[in-house]
Formats: sequence, C-alpha cells, structure tokens
Amino acid sequence: STLFPYTTLFRSPYRVIGGTQDPGTTPADAELIARSIPGAKLTMLDAAHLSNIERAPEYTQALLDFLGEGAGKPGIATSN
Repeated sequence: STLFPYTTLFRSPYRVIGGTQDPGTTPADAELIARSIPGAKLTMLDAAHLSNIERAPEYTQALLDFLGEGAGKPGIATSN
C-alpha cells in the first residue's frame, strides 16, 4: 500500500477497528495497519466490513472508549 511509508509521520492518536470476518480488509491487514502507525491501538469486532452497522453497540463502545482515552490530553477537545 502507498499509505505505509507515511504512517510513521502520523502524530494523532489512532484506533484501528477491524472485523474478524472481513474478507476485504482481513484481520491480518488490520493488524498490519495498526502496527504501522506509532501508538495505534487495534480493536477487532466479530463482524465483516461494515462493523459500525453489523456490531453497532460494540463499535460505538470502542469509539467512546477511544475518545475517552484522549480526555484531558493536549490537543483533544473535551467538555465537562
């Protein structure tokens, strides 16, 4: 992929969410993407390619957890 030479330049927090049944972006692909971005975290859901639809509650929770991890960090806007 042409993206990978640039992933070391990424400075923002990243959460990669993949599907364990995804035939297009396989679990191995998701792991590779997460490993290529410094500090990225990987969440795998029991879903195919549309995990935000197929596993909406789990996807939403993963996203909320990720956003909560940034609370109070410089550059991360929060509201009280």
